[in-house]
Amino acid sequence: MDCTEYRLLMTARIDNELDAATMAQFAAHVANCPECEEEYEALSGLSSDVRMHGERYAAPAHLKQRILSALPHRPPVSREAGKWPWAWINFGAALASSAAFVVTLGLYMAAPTSTNGLEEDVVSSHYRSLLVGHLTDVASSDQHMVKPWFTGKLDFSPPAYDFAARGYTLIGGRLDYLHGRTVAALVYQHRQHIVNLFVWPEQGKDGTAQQSVSRQGFQLLAWSDHGLRYWAISDAAPQDLAELRNLLDAQIRGETSSGSQK
Repeated sequence: MDCTEYRLLMTARIDNELDAATMAQFAAHVANCPECEEEYEALSGLSSDVRMHGERYAAPAHLKQRILSALPHRPPVSREAGKWPWAWINFGAALASSAAFVVTLGLYMAAPTSTNGLEEDVVSSHYRSLLVGHLTDVASSDQHMVKPWFTGKLDFSPPAYDFAARGYTLIGGRLDYLHGRTVAALVYQHRQHIVNLFVWPEQGKDGTAQQSVSRQGFQLLAWSDHGLRYWAISDAAPQDLAELRNLLDAQIRGETSSGSQK
């Protein structure tokens, strides 16, 4: 496919409507085509802004009446005693279907979508990093090299630590684009598994309960702490991601406690 065909697939990719093979082809093309990458990022950012900031409305009450009014009119049919005429049965079924449609539409329009959209962005970024060989911009297990590399490239300092002694080796970091903003991606290797840990500032959500979900064969773990939002993703077991989070939390708490005592 050429660029024109891939650009036609962008909205389908954002809405997660591509099959696995087409998604892999799309990710490989975008990673190697600056023009398509720029257009895809702009479209993804617009979609994220709409999901996060766009107003949502419940289906109005008069919608039900409009749907019922649009149903074909059936003249009354005489019926024998003790029997329901098929016309009335059909009308009752149509009425029930219409009511169900109204309720479903209202629930759909009221349902939040930003989290689901973020989950899909995390999966896409993780999958793309594995597919096209762009796992790291700075390849090093030295946390004193990885952390300073982000200086000047981001408006925050991501917590880069190596936990090789506990089975989580820091192999590097990179810049990534996630949910409408540039984020830090810290890359760990745990046995045969690659873990991407995405980090960005998010005020006002410290101490939120962690969220664990499974998407497209990957495990995702999200949490917030000290003004930062974390999303970890891997094909490792959920408890492995939870252990990485505990190691990171313990390291940050130890540094915070040490700093407050000085």
